[in-house]
Amino acid sequence: MRPIRAGLVIATGMAAVLSVVVATQAMAAAVATEQYTVTLGTGLRGFTADFPAQTVNPNTGVFTGSNVNDTSNRTTVPAFDQRYGVFQNMGGIVAFYGYPFEATFSVEGATDTTGDKVVAHEDVAGTIQMFVNGSSVASTPFSVSLNPSCTASNNTFTVILCPDQQKQTYFSSSLPVAINAGDTINFKYNMTETNISCEVLPIGGGTPGVCISGNTGITDLNNIKDPEWGGTLAVTYDYVPEPASLSLLGFGLAGLVGARRQRRRA
Repeated sequence: MRPIRAGLVIATGMAAVLSVVVATQAMAAAVATEQYTVTLGTGLRGFTADFPAQTVNPNTGVFTGSNVNDTSNRTTVPAFDQRYGVFQNMGGIVAFYGYPFEATFSVEGATDTTGDKVVAHEDVAGTIQMFVNGSSVASTPFSVSLNPSCTASNNTFTVILCPDQQKQTYFSSSLPVAINAGDTINFKYNMTETNISCEVLPIGGGTPGVCISGNTGITDLNNIKDPEWGGTLAVTYDYVPEPASLSLLGFGLAGLVGARRQRRRA
């Protein structure tokens, strides 16, 4: 009969332990997690509002553009603050923003006949990127398209200054990113003059002219500072606060002790 009694004791103890585990899990599910957030900024600096003057290849008439950029300092994602309770998980939301600006593209073209036209084009394109441990994980693009077009008004050699202006409105975007404590993050913006072209069309019947120079300027429409673009990373930590986690632990230990006593009495 003892083997049977021992089997009953073991089974009873196992059932008690199982009931404690199930009850503890149910209690844990009933305890709502809380969270706190740490926001990490870009640290980007303002940049020179005007691109360098563009150069023109005298043989091909092709304009050479340039770019401006800035990279923030690296920031380390902090570890969970254990004073809040018991850590559960973490995640991040990266948000990019850009204040309104106005881009101006001005070209100079030589004409000698009324009706001749100076026609040009340029895209000012930019991105803001966030890097995690040196790898780009998120970005947002923005761009404006500029199309100067002017017509000569006399039959003498004239250099026409031909501008176009376009506005970029305020923009923002956000998206989730995977993030871990100890990761290093930094932000970078880049603006580039792309797809540049310029020609003088002898529509009035004159001698085909040439484009001489071009220049692009950026004006901030939000305040008197240089244009501002940047981003932030909001790191959210989920946790079970104390003393709820201690109560769960105490309940589980008490259940195990009770199960052990029941087994001894048996």
